[in-house]
Amino acid sequence: MTIQQSCDKINNVMCNEQFTKYYSLNDSDFNILFTSLDLIEDCQNAIEEYEGIPEDEFPLRSTLYIYGVLQSMYCQQDGLFHLYEIILNDKRINEDEFYKRYNFTQIRAIRNDIAGHPSYRNKGKKVYFIAKGPNSKYKFKYAGYTPGFREVHVDLKKHIEEQSYSSIIALIDIKDAISKNIQLPKDKF
Repeated sequence: MTIQQSCDKINNVMCNEQFTKYYSLNDSDFNILFTSLDLIEDCQNAIEEYEGIPEDEFPLRSTLYIYGVLQSMYCQQDGLFHLYEIILNDKRINEDEFYKRYNFTQIRAIRNDIAGHPSYRNKGKKVYFIAKGPNSKYKFKYAGYTPGFREVHVDLKKHIEEQSYSSIIALIDIKDAISKNIQLPKDKF
């Protein structure tokens, strides 16, 4: 099952009358749910567009593409978190715990290092930059001062595959929670 298919299933359930009866959501939460689903799908489209670029047409230095795919992955994770938080009604789980649970922390750190706040990480204690010179579609390196020199080699293909797998697991968990919660009132009847 793809991320898009998983989102479609959740969307269909959320439009169900039983969903709206069980989840008495205020307008803000309802809007967050549908916006989160849309964000997850839009980001997946962007990631797939990136993957669809033939390697022989990829520029030698692809900073814009790197920033774009990292930001898409980051935003997709945010959408998943907000969907999860409202559906599971679990205000106890914070974002960091969610990102750990679904193995998103490493790619979030990479994005923050080079596309989030590269010149002022940890209140200026760390600074990062994408290495100059050529990179490839899926492999690049970045470096920085932490305060010692640090070099990081990134395999974007691996991170994209891991995120796809983990996102589908998160979406299945969300769909299962919806199904379980809708079934509870039926069982009591």
